[in-house]
Amino acid sequence: DSVHVAVWDRRWLLHHVIALLGYTTSEMANVFALANAVNTWVTELGSLMYSLYLVLKTPVAYKAFVGLYTLSRIYFAIWSCTVLLQVRRALLAPPGHFPFWAPYCAALLQILLLGVNVAFLATH
Repeated sequence: DSVHVAVWDRRWLLHHVIALLGYTTSEMANVFALANAVNTWVTELGSLMYSLYLVLKTPVAYKAFVGLYTLSRIYFAIWSCTVLLQVRRALLAPPGHFPFWAPYCAALLQILLLGVNVAFLATH
């Protein structure tokens, strides 16, 4: 997928860089893996919807894509709030089983990923 983005569809490069940073940092810190799993599931669902629209390229397919993609991004925004609440909880807890930078990194990457998805939604 990342090779495809690097070669053919570069507008998704920022999205992939953010996702890879999320995977890497959560692996290093051994936390926030569930956030990455749900992020991947939701964003890949959006990619599948967009790919299906590109195959069909009809006005009905476009309207269906925009409607379903909008719903999935609303869910993604709600999920992002859940992740940010978990980050807040981690910051308020006594120092524990993760590096000090992990909650900040998780919050920043979640906000960036949400921003990329909202920007794509705004183009439609």
